Amino acid sequence: MNQAAWQARVDDVTGRFGLESPARFLFSPWARIGDAEVVFASRNPGFSGPDAPDAGGLATDRSVYAEPDEAATTPMTGQVQALSAFLGVPLTRILAGTITPFRVARFGDLARDARDTAFELGRAFWSEVLARPRRLVIASGVEAAEMFREILGLPETLNIASGWGNTRLVRCGAPGRALVLLPNLSQYRLFARPACRAPLARVFEGLV
Repeated sequence: MNQAAWQARVDDVTGRFGLESPARFLFSPWARIGDAEVVFASRNPGFSGPDAPDAGGLATDRSVYAEPDEAATTPMTGQVQALSAFLGVPLTRILAGTITPFRVARFGDLARDARDTAFELGRAFWSEVLARPRRLVIASGVEAAEMFREILGLPETLNIASGWGNTRLVRCGAPGRALVLLPNLSQYRLFARPACRAPLARVFEGLV
């Protein structure tokens, strides 16, 4: 993938809608696109904390979630670290990012045309990323789940209660090429809740 071309596309949208800069798609090095077998994405970068863009560029020079001293700064960071440990996959081997690159305090406050454009841009970006088959793709939240289901087109093979209220865990595809859909881990900290461990083990069984 051409990082400079993508940077230009994102910069154009950022300027057109007067969005907060810098924007970021990845919390992993850009090179990880070429070799990661596990992908994780949520909706958009946080407005503050380790997953908030702090310098230019669509990707980081390190795996941001792998920084241990930042684990407690946002709920998502701690959950992604727990996910990595649960799967037994180092954070440095996971391509982590968001389906839209723009940081906002409240995503719903974006104007409708800006939101639609952000999702269109994200769909194009992740369609290119996921054109290379991955062993496991994980989506956190409704918007990421819908986008990745549309891009990958994998059939649903498991749908179970998560152990937290009415939230569900969904698996699509099969070992070797699977998509797992999780609730928004910033809100539902499944990996910190004992009642969720058995359902999580079931939905990820045999996938890594």
